[in-house]
This record gives sequence, C-alpha cells and structure tokens, in this order.
Amino acid sequence: MLSSLKPSYYLLLMLLLLAVAQLCHVYIADLALIRADISRGQWWRLLSGQWVHSNVYHFVSNSVVFSCLSLLDHRAARRKAAEFVALSGLCGAMVYLFCPALDYYLGLSGVLHGYLLLILLSMRRDKPMLAYAGVAVLLGKLLLEQFDLYPRAATEELIGLRVAIEAHLAGAASAVIIFVLELIYSAYKRR
Repeated sequence: MLSSLKPSYYLLLMLLLLAVAQLCHVYIADLALIRADISRGQWWRLLSGQWVHSNVYHFVSNSVVFSCLSLLDHRAARRKAAEFVALSGLCGAMVYLFCPALDYYLGLSGVLHGYLLLILLSMRRDKPMLAYAGVAVLLGKLLLEQFDLYPRAATEELIGLRVAIEAHLAGAASAVIIFVLELIYSAYKRR
C-alpha cells in the first residue's frame, strides 16, 4: 500500500499520524518519553515521545518542518515511512540510553535532524555539492548547540520547554546508523 502512495498522500498520512498521537497525548494520556515510566516497562514511550509536543506552536512548527523535508525527499513512500519509524524509535532509545539527565522529553526535532541528514546523504550522488554543504551546515549547528553557542531562548519560550539539544544529536546519530545499515543491505543485495 505505501509503495503506491503519491508523495502528497504519504505526507498527509504521516501528518494524520502525528495529529492523532498529539490528540491522544492531550486528551487521553501523556505519551511523552518519561524515563521512569520506560524503566518500568513502558517501552512504547521511546517511539511515542517523538511524535507528541508540548503545545500547539510546538506541534505546528515541527509539522511544517516535517512537511518541507518530506516534499524535498523524492524517495519512495515506503522507504520514507520505514525510516521515519526507525528514526523515531532509535532516537528515543538513544535519548533513553545516553542522555540520563533528560527525564522528560517530547517533540519531533531529534527525528527531524536525523531525517534531514538522511535526505542529504541520499542526495550525495546526484547533487554532491548541495548534499555535503547541507551536511556541513547541519553538523555545524549540532556543534554550536553542544557548546551552548546556538541561541534557543526564543524557541524555549514558545514551546514552553527547554530545547532538548541532546535529542538533535541523537537523531543525527540515529540517521548515521540507519544510513550505514542501508549501505550494508545494498551491498549484500548486489552480491
């Protein structure tokens, strides 16, 4: 089914998924990545924590960025959907395992950093200058964030939370893992 979806239908389906997750988060139960709850066996929070947001601005801004990235990504819908879910779960697992100070996390920004990196890496053969320049800019942003040189006070005020720069790094690292696994799979398939 996903392989026959047009890009616009894929985008609408993914935005619907995010909207449903957000509505469940707001009206039914907190779906955030909560470290203590994950330690008690609620592993689904590793995934759902990526898909829910603190407020409407947070949800809309991440949805707009996701939409723009999806429209730039010309790969098959099935691949994009699989990468989105894999990035979400892997990013959540990395936040849980490697960011012990982050007890409560929600938002798509870590996954979006990873998704952007995957798109740029997929462009490396067709548009190498654009791809590598984009990777350099993204890595520069991640470095600035890690050394607390990237301004984020205005964003924090709008979303009502601290910007979880650890998740941005986890998302990019998740993308690297997925990219390497895709390279290995492609090499295996060619044999």
